Amino acid sequence: MLADPLFNRPQRIHILIRAEIFFDLLCVGQFRLKNSSIVLQKTTFGWIISGSLPNSPSVNVETHCCLTTVSDTDKQLQSFWSIEGYRNSKTPFTGEDSACENHFMHNVTRNQEGRFIVTLPTKLNITLLGNSRDAAIKRFYQLEKRLGRNEALREQYIEFMEEYKSLYEFI
Repeated sequence: MLADPLFNRPQRIHILIRAEIFFDLLCVGQFRLKNSSIVLQKTTFGWIISGSLPNSPSVNVETHCCLTTVSDTDKQLQSFWSIEGYRNSKTPFTGEDSACENHFMHNVTRNQEGRFIVTLPTKLNITLLGNSRDAAIKRFYQLEKRLGRNEALREQYIEFMEEYKSLYEFI
């Protein structure tokens, strides 16, 4: 079932999604069509398709297409609101929720660009983490060993990590 069965006709907009939350809507699952720039990406609301279609040499026409399917609208909306952090006011805060809200109220500032800056709250009882350091180091060495055996995978990993670092340099 299409969420908008009349997607090809101009009509009233029902919802706009801010660019700031776009990446929160993306899920694991992406397919690139072979020999094409078409990409299928799984989202919280279903699959989206993007990319460009090759133009015919004789016709220079821009083509736009939007297709979305929703199996259970109520479930999709609940998922959307959970991503947005909506909380039913009838649900009482836990002690941890109250501590986070209190932390936010006392630590929020705005920088010169107008962005909000808040220090991350920390848990008081860090013993809940357990002894994960040894396991993390062991996994790191296993990864290094695996990457040492596969040069192509190693190069992809380095490229990914460099891109990841560059995305967070502005923070």
